[in-house]
Amino acid sequence: MDVTRLRRLLREVDEEHRDTLRTVTDDMAAAAHAASRRTFLRGSLAAGGAAALVLGPLAASASAADAGTTTTAPPKTPQAGDLTLLGFAQSLERAAVGVYDAALATGKLTDVPKLLAAAFKRHHTEHAEAIGGLAGKGAPGAANPGLLKLFADKVSAARTENDVLGVAFELENAAAATYAYALGSIVGTNPASLVASIQPIEARHAVVLGEALNLTLKDFVPAFEPNAVGYGALDPAKYPAKG
Repeated sequence: MDVTRLRRLLREVDEEHRDTLRTVTDDMAAAAHAASRRTFLRGSLAAGGAAALVLGPLAASASAADAGTTTTAPPKTPQAGDLTLLGFAQSLERAAVGVYDAALATGKLTDVPKLLAAAFKRHHTEHAEAIGGLAGKGAPGAANPGLLKLFADKVSAARTENDVLGVAFELENAAAATYAYALGSIVGTNPASLVASIQPIEARHAVVLGEALNLTLKDFVPAFEPNAVGYGALDPAKYPAKG
């Protein structure tokens, strides 16, 4: 275990996490503000007689142009299926927080692996919060019970530091694969942007943990799981968000 290299990798993934999450949340806030402003302007035009007289020809031209356009832009807000995926994703993130809590509580992690676990726990916490902010009241707000038990039990059975790191590596690989699979199903552009910003961070977590475990390249490819919904992805039907 090259602790100097691990510290550098941790700094890099931490910076990437902050930058991508801030960018996507800023973009969604800007889009929401723009949508609100458009709604306000439409209301103002409808109520303003004089302004309507001046802008009427322009509005009519715009309406005619819209009528001749056949391309429909994808919705920005989460659709019904998106909310289901976001709920599962948040429950996965909350479960990851619990797994890292369990890993830190074992007392088996030395200095740098302990730093990794604490940082990755924080990343998962912030991912869960970002997902909850987008999904609203539909988000479960709690750890996925099945996933938490699955991985926490493996942490409890771990005998060495590498065993504990191995569980975290498996978890991060599964999370990254799950987000990659979800991207093929999400309709709304805002949830797609958020998921696309989280997925590479989970993958980077796995890479850093793999470095800590001195794994070879072939070890980074998750094993095929017959019951998974995609290659290494976790199945929401098998692990319901609310148990």
